[in-house]
Amino acid sequence: MIPPRPGAIIRSRARTALARTHEPTESVAALRDAVAVFLLAAAAAVYGGVNHYRLAHFYPLEWDLAIFEQGLSRLTRLEAPIVTVRGMSLFGDHASFVHVILAPLDALLGPALGPHLLLLVQTAALALSGALLFGVARSRLPAPTARLVLAAYLLYPPLQHTWLEYYEPVNLAVPCLIGAWVAIREEQDRAALLWSGLALLTMENVALTVAALGGLALVRGRRRLGGVLAGGALGYVLLLMAFVFPRLHPGGYVYGERLYGDFATDLPGALAYLARPDRLLGRLAAEGNATYLAGLLLPAGFLPLLAPGALVLAVQLPLNMISSWPYAREIRYHYVAPIVPFVFLAVIEALAARPAGGRGRRLGVTLLVTGTLAGQCLFASPWLTSTRYWRGLARDASERQETATLLALVPKEASVSAQYRFLPHLARRRQLYMLPDLGPGAGPDAVVVDIAEAQRSDRDREALRRVLSRCREAGRTSGGTALLWCEEAPPARGLSPPTARPSAPPR
Repeated sequence: MIPPRPGAIIRSRARTALARTHEPTESVAALRDAVAVFLLAAAAAVYGGVNHYRLAHFYPLEWDLAIFEQGLSRLTRLEAPIVTVRGMSLFGDHASFVHVILAPLDALLGPALGPHLLLLVQTAALALSGALLFGVARSRLPAPTARLVLAAYLLYPPLQHTWLEYYEPVNLAVPCLIGAWVAIREEQDRAALLWSGLALLTMENVALTVAALGGLALVRGRRRLGGVLAGGALGYVLLLMAFVFPRLHPGGYVYGERLYGDFATDLPGALAYLARPDRLLGRLAAEGNATYLAGLLLPAGFLPLLAPGALVLAVQLPLNMISSWPYAREIRYHYVAPIVPFVFLAVIEALAARPAGGRGRRLGVTLLVTGTLAGQCLFASPWLTSTRYWRGLARDASERQETATLLALVPKEASVSAQYRFLPHLARRRQLYMLPDLGPGAGPDAVVVDIAEAQRSDRDREALRRVLSRCREAGRTSGGTALLWCEEAPPARGLSPPTARPSAPPR
């Protein structure tokens, strides 16, 4: 057999590369399908619209949004991202360095859009994740089945819940993880590194998922890429834990207790505890994990179990199941975000493994449709399915107009303490605290408080008593939200102690 000439090999490779450049990318594939475009636009309009409406009308669930809004606004002004509402640096709370990339966008649009900008960024990212996922499905499945997968993804209750949390930087990792998975399979090393690097910038817990993607690259024979991804991700975590977090917060990583607080005092102790199989299995079999798994797998028709090669990349799943933080084991919160893409990549793999037109494929499609419908009945977000979460249009209109007018009375440089549903609208100032935290020193210049809400908490009630003893009321809405002005209070400086997040959204 005569070996091919070097020139022929070069020409063949060039033709292959040229052919690849003319193949539609995953996101472009979605844009060329009218049904996919409609589904993506509908999801963005519904989920994004609900978020913007609730934010504009002062509904709850904006606590984290205020943290990221204040930190981002400081980065935009080229200031250290000190978040007074949290009591620490933005990057001491989470390694959300993606906000450095968002700072130029905030400089351009932030003054006009305020916290709504971050909601738009999240909606764009999660819509992109759907487009990328449809592209993967379309490359493996007929168009009708690929559209069904996209519809099931956009109706997936864990995605609904995390999308409707207003904004969490870890949600920006979802399209990045899908893009990295595709790039590894397509042997596009630079794209895999770029997508993975962007994912790492969103939040520190994504690093283990990137390391798992490195394992995928190793299994597929991409040793150099796999080593860089796995080694780089693990090295990044060590750097954060050993140097970054301790320098930005005296106590080091602030969420260690959430990971292992009920069974260990530090990370080495947690690893030693979990090294015993009986203890590890006991944590995995803890109460509530069955419901958590059902919420993740039932809406996908349990199809991911048929494609363990993709599902195993969801390494955040077992970590959530053994976590000391109970919210990590609920689909209602953003801790599910790094799991979501691999559930549906596994769905695609499971369907593609069954012959087209065969009984297995038809059964898989039936399970996916049935699971999607059952998921909406059992696990869908109540913001979409229940009227008891809503005040009503007339009351909302009054709340929006009167509260916005009240907040406009607060000078831009004044330090403010407010209940957490008002915080995002005040977050572009330098000194902001969440009631009952009144800040350091003599207290803030102004307090914004819903009087009736404050009476439901002993701590809020005590803070209100202290405020009323030295501040005068400067305005009040018909709903009972008051602006209290404390003329004698000097401008607050520095940080108050870190404030605990609300234990649960108000009902």
